[in-house]
Formats: sequence, structure tokens, C-alpha cells
Amino acid sequence: MRPLLALLLAPWALFADGRKFSVDYPISSLPSGFVFATTYHLWIPEGVKTVRGIIVHQHGCGEGSNKAAVTAADDARVAAYSEIMADTLPPVAHDVLDAYDLSKHTCLLDVGGGEGVLLSLVGHRHARLQLRLFDLPAVAARAKVRLDQAGFSDRVNCHGGNFHADALPTGADVISLVRVLLDHDDESVLRLLKRVRAALPSGGVLLIAEAMAGVRGAETVGDAYFSFYLMAMGKGRARRASELHQMLQAAGFRRSREVSTRFPIQTGLIVAEA
Repeated sequence: MRPLLALLLAPWALFADGRKFSVDYPISSLPSGFVFATTYHLWIPEGVKTVRGIIVHQHGCGEGSNKAAVTAADDARVAAYSEIMADTLPPVAHDVLDAYDLSKHTCLLDVGGGEGVLLSLVGHRHARLQLRLFDLPAVAARAKVRLDQAGFSDRVNCHGGNFHADALPTGADVISLVRVLLDHDDESVLRLLKRVRAALPSGGVLLIAEAMAGVRGAETVGDAYFSFYLMAMGKGRARRASELHQMLQAAGFRRSREVSTRFPIQTGLIVAEA
């Protein structure tokens, strides 16, 4: 069971194949920044199952040097986890985009949007839609690079922050939460839904897309998946669509409805109106 749980959600365990990660830091004019360009390398030998800590050897001293050791390790972990999420998101994203027409909207904000996979797919389908992303600062920075390279630099804005603590950017008339709510407890989810409602204008739309409990005809498979997934996470809860409807109402949304998708066991879709 332990290897399966590691493959599900423990990013460090995926380093066991002996891959090497490199992080480059350019010269910075910011306080405590780098005076010289710096590159950190992280390599986990094949056969290592658990990483309990990292010691960074660095020539130099001072606040900037100390911060760099922590930042390099964090960035390697962010990179590994972000890559996993990016690789597994396209089937869900295509399900959402096939089921819901975004052409009626002017600006999409993807909350917890990772490396921008959803926004990249949206950008190719909807040339006039403005694209916004909100995620942790290190993740948002990676998304900006990906989306710029995809040719969307003139209509994308990536915001760094913590959706558990920070207000969400305003200005979007549609917000998406794709594979986000499942990982969090009810209290955290309700707070997030309230933040989404506050960021939307009257008549704005929220799209919730994730695997949901109680999918007709797939209860056994779904229960098995959720038991492993949530055991590995140590938090969160698989919710039925009816539970999410109640939470949306409590967060201030006027109404919500389910939309059919091609593969409902992996992509349940709820559309809520502010």
C-alpha cells in the first residue's frame, strides 16, 4: 500500500528514480537578493524511499544565502508536484471545456490553477478570453513562464497568493476550481467559496470540476479511489454534488446545477451563478 500512496500524492517519493533537479537564480537587486548568479542542484539516488531533510552547501553567508537554501529546496518540490498535476490535468480540462461554453465570458480566473494547463487549453479555444491564474507564488511563477511560452503573454496575468488567507483578484466574470475542493475540509472549502463569491460580479459564474462521490453506476470504483487518495492526503473529503450545492448556497450563490461530462467518474461539473 505504501508505494501506491506515494505515487498518489507524495511528490518527494517520485524522486526515487534518481532524477536531478536544477534551480537557477539570477542576480537580484532586491534586499537580501543574490549578488551573483547561483545554481542549485538536487539529486536523489535511486532506491531512496523517504527524504527527511536537505542540507545545502553554499559558499557565502548572510540573510540572502540562508534564504536561498530554503528557497531552492522548496522550488524543487514545487516543480515535482506541479509537473504531476500538469501531466494529469488535460483529460479533466477537456471534459470541462467540452461541457461548458466559455465564449459567453470575457475573463476567466483559474483558482489553484497550477502551471496553467487549463488556461493554455482555454486560450487555444477562445482567442478573445482574458486569462487569469491564482496559486501559490512559486507555482504562479511557473505558470507565467508556461503561458508566455504558449503565446499568451498579451492576455494572461498570474497572481501569487494563498486562497486560504488572501482575497482573490476581482475582474473575472467566470472563476474555475478544478480539482481543488476535494483536498480540503468543509470549513476550508466554505471559506474559499465565500472568497470566490466576493470576487465575482452579480451574474458571474463559478465552475467546480472534480471527481465527486456517489456517481451513479460507479460507486464501488469511486469509493476505492477516494479511500486511497484521502488516506494519502490526510485531509479533505469526497463530496456528493448535493453537498456542494448546499455549500454554494451557504456561500451566497443564487443557484447551481450539474452539467453532464463525457467521463463523470473523473470529472463532475457544477455551474454556480453569483
